[in-house]
Amino acid sequence: MTRYRYAMIAAAVVFLAAGIGAAMHHSRQARRRQIEQLLQDYASNPTEPGTDALAEMISVGEVPEDLGGRILETLLTPSVHKRSSYASGTEPVVVLEIPQAIYIHPASARLIMRLEHPDRPAPNHNGEIDIDPACCITGRFLLKGFPQEKGVHAALATIECTFKPGEYYHTWSWPGNGSFPGWLLPQRQKNSRPSDSVAYKCTVGIPIELNIVEPGREEKVRIVSSPDLAEAMKASLSATPDPYSISTEAQVELQGRILDAQCKGALEVSYRDLPENFAFSVSFMDSAGIMHKARDWSREERFTLIKGTKGTVTIHPPPANTLLPGKHEGRIILKALSEATDRYPEVKQIWGGTLEFPISFEVGTDPLPIHDVDSDD
Repeated sequence: MTRYRYAMIAAAVVFLAAGIGAAMHHSRQARRRQIEQLLQDYASNPTEPGTDALAEMISVGEVPEDLGGRILETLLTPSVHKRSSYASGTEPVVVLEIPQAIYIHPASARLIMRLEHPDRPAPNHNGEIDIDPACCITGRFLLKGFPQEKGVHAALATIECTFKPGEYYHTWSWPGNGSFPGWLLPQRQKNSRPSDSVAYKCTVGIPIELNIVEPGREEKVRIVSSPDLAEAMKASLSATPDPYSISTEAQVELQGRILDAQCKGALEVSYRDLPENFAFSVSFMDSAGIMHKARDWSREERFTLIKGTKGTVTIHPPPANTLLPGKHEGRIILKALSEATDRYPEVKQIWGGTLEFPISFEVGTDPLPIHDVDSDD
């Protein structure tokens, strides 16, 4: 009886273990099918919540390595922006844009981008980016270095990513935060460090084909304008003075000394729900009606604002070495310029208008311990 009982117990244990194993296998398979279905749904309809859900899965390392690689590949496959044709002798620019911001928990990630041409043995490294922990993978990547000769040219842009999920652990800090008596007690904090147990990897290859044609036959940006569009654009843009912004522009000669010229004051141009793209150059007209070009503008002299977006750009006064020290007033002029869309090949047309905003600023000089300017005699 005793042997029979032991045999029955052993059989029951084996049966139970087999049942548990089968259940775990079934659970893993069900989870795998669920993730694969999420990937299919996301591929047909990428959304911000879907991006967050997939990013969360790989952030905590709860998916197998092959599925984690597929998730990375799905999230990192960029949109390609290029012109239908480029003029020979000019530098073609192609933009790869990751459409959704991929938020990751503190961990370790490395993103490498390469550009290769079949007729060039050495790859052209356009960027090697280390993703900062606890931030997000997003942005526009400008690819340059394409051939400029007439003809159809093929290239391959490659994105490689290695991501190590965070291994979570808890630490205690004291005193804690909160109201009495909670602040007297130690508080548990959730932390993360890169895990060595799993690493997700993916390689995304993006074929790019460029058509280089004779100058004058390339794709051109259309200029559109109408009274109604002009009113709508003016209603969508506004300017606010920033009297405290200081920009150091250049060294100038004043009374036999080399001085550091500074401009104090700038213009914050805000835009919201733009009815049309607006690409423009910046210039300044002083109170005497003299036009100052943005030859050495402190930041940028050309801007491109995208239709339907919102944001703010800072417009600084002209280089301080073109103006005498003292207070100045005038007008900042934003004039449509199709060439300003060079870094935005997806922009096919822009508003062709001009905007003017008043600006006040002050030019000052601070002595620099460099040298006296030699006199001619």
